[in-house]
Amino acid sequence: MVIHHKLGDIELDDGDAGILDAWKFLTVQNQGQWQYAILYGDKLNGVRKSKYLARAVLGLTDPNVEVRYRDGSGLNCHRSNLVTEKRSWKTRKKAKHAISSMV
Repeated sequence: MVIHHKLGDIELDDGDAGILDAWKFLTVQNQGQWQYAILYGDKLNGVRKSKYLARAVLGLTDPNVEVRYRDGSGLNCHRSNLVTEKRSWKTRKKAKHAISSMV
């Protein structure tokens, strides 16, 4: 299944299309470096809930597990293109530092 979006086509297995029923989605591009799909719902107590489409497809909830894309395309969310990896301590520390330095 291919969903056309202004920033690119999102690809999903047909059996995973139901994930989109309860969510709105958007694609995000960071200065042309990478692109991925995000699902988001309505605000609850002033906070909008969101999650990466790839994580939703795989049913991941553990923040220490991250998703990699075999073909490098963050919009290709076919299960055969998704690989999970346990995030290392160094990677978590580096990501936390990168986020805090942007604030």
